[in-house]
Amino acid sequence: SYTGHNIWGGKNTENPATFDGKSYGIISIGGVLYMWRSPGSDSTGYTEARIYQSTNKGASWSPASWAFTQSDSIIFPTFLQFGKDYQSARDAYVYVYANHLKDASSLKVQKPGEITLIRVPKTSIMNRTSYEFFAGLDSSNNPTWTTSFSSRKPVFTDSKGVGWNTSAIYNPTVGRYFLITEHETTFAGNIGIFDAPNPWGPWSTVLY
Repeated sequence: SYTGHNIWGGKNTENPATFDGKSYGIISIGGVLYMWRSPGSDSTGYTEARIYQSTNKGASWSPASWAFTQSDSIIFPTFLQFGKDYQSARDAYVYVYANHLKDASSLKVQKPGEITLIRVPKTSIMNRTSYEFFAGLDSSNNPTWTTSFSSRKPVFTDSKGVGWNTSAIYNPTVGRYFLITEHETTFAGNIGIFDAPNPWGPWSTVLY
């Protein structure tokens, strides 16, 4: 007997929208909703990615004072999902995947494909200075992190490209992380599913 209705924006909504655009990543942590929002549609979405939060279950949203912009060359960030209200999280960080922008001319698979991994303490999601970027593995295959945008390294690569957006989720039953994206051509059903023991890999191919 479920029914759906619009809390924010859309037809017959309880709360009219106060901005446009789309989100490719939304998550609940401690009852607070966070979402990445990019403006408009198609390649307009490459302009920026800004984090918003809602403390009233989506009835209103507050933006961060900063954003990842097109000059940063990452697009459409998405959260690594850890179950209801982040209950299966591996540590005190929130992990974010974002694809590298190589061609801003249209909504397309980005070639060669590269994906960035970002982390931030779950208590500091709205604070830009708290964000760190994956910078590769050390000699013991442990991840290293940097606050320098230029020092980041891709956590996933595919010479045939990655889609303009990505999904990531942890499955506690099998203890594996799943990453899903496109390759070669967008809107063609070219889905790649990959899994790993950690958010940073190493990645195995489930389906391609």
